[in-house]
Amino acid sequence: MNNTDLPASHYAPLDEEEAQYMKELENGEWKSIKKPITIRLDIADILAAKKRASDVGIPYQTLIASLVHRYLKGDIKLENPM
Repeated sequence: MNNTDLPASHYAPLDEEEAQYMKELENGEWKSIKKPITIRLDIADILAAKKRASDVGIPYQTLIASLVHRYLKGDIKLENPM
């Protein structure tokens, strides 16, 4: 099952602001919407992300955002998610 096959009940409901953004995105009014989030990551993963990002000359937050985006698009597959 890929991410597009998950039932709507699998996701947290959108808040009012997110619902408005989704409506505008679907109507072609937005190309990209960025929303700051807080996420807890293992320190070793953060350090590894910083090293890899440095190797290619991008900020580590950009690398992490890119990985999340590519996974959600289906470009990256997890062999065993847990």
